[in-house]
Amino acid sequence: MEDHPDILEQFAATRYDWGPCPYGRPGTQLVNAFACERLDGALYERALALGWRRSGMIFYRNRCPACDACVPLRVDAGQLAATKSQRRVSRLNADLSFSAGIQEFTEEDYALFSRYLCARHSVGRDGFTREDYRRSYIESPVESAIVRYRKSDGSLVALSFLDVLPDGLSSVYFAFEPEEGRRSLGVHSVFADSSLARGLGKRWYYLGFRVAGCKKMEYKAHFAPHEIATGGAWRAV
Repeated sequence: MEDHPDILEQFAATRYDWGPCPYGRPGTQLVNAFACERLDGALYERALALGWRRSGMIFYRNRCPACDACVPLRVDAGQLAATKSQRRVSRLNADLSFSAGIQEFTEEDYALFSRYLCARHSVGRDGFTREDYRRSYIESPVESAIVRYRKSDGSLVALSFLDVLPDGLSSVYFAFEPEEGRRSLGVHSVFADSSLARGLGKRWYYLGFRVAGCKKMEYKAHFAPHEIATGGAWRAV
């Protein structure tokens, strides 16, 4: 990996127009993208520093010519320390348990995910079928898992979709019960998933992109210590 060559460039020379920027930046989102049935986890983990992400069987990387706001970020799971407000979130969710399982389809998961999309992204149930869910969140070319968060009565309140890589866990997506919004479950999941990474002997928890100026993406910088990647190399912040 000397000089951090673009290890996936051979698979993704084509640039695709994916429409308006999903993070509210001006201009069009342009990406490199390719699909494959299987990809080595170590190769993908190195590629995260180069801006690659996964959605279902699709790997993509933003290549917008006028913008470089999408910055890969990873948390040091072994050293993660909570702020005062983050400790409050942990106390608020002290009644929850979580467990990791294989990435498989269940009606319970699909129902929660559908409610989440409907409430948070205005996607009706008819607009997100079981096949859509399988294709986008269950099928994976790398080793993956689902972490399920439950209340003491056993009811499901959140789902964390993770890629299991040699030296870390990579967050693919997180969804929660809309009625449980007061819990700040996304914040809670970073600490819970990081504890899972430590238990597996992995150092890093990859949080995807931090996007300056975008509230739904900027929060990731609030977890410390963390590193960001520029030019294919990680550096501590």
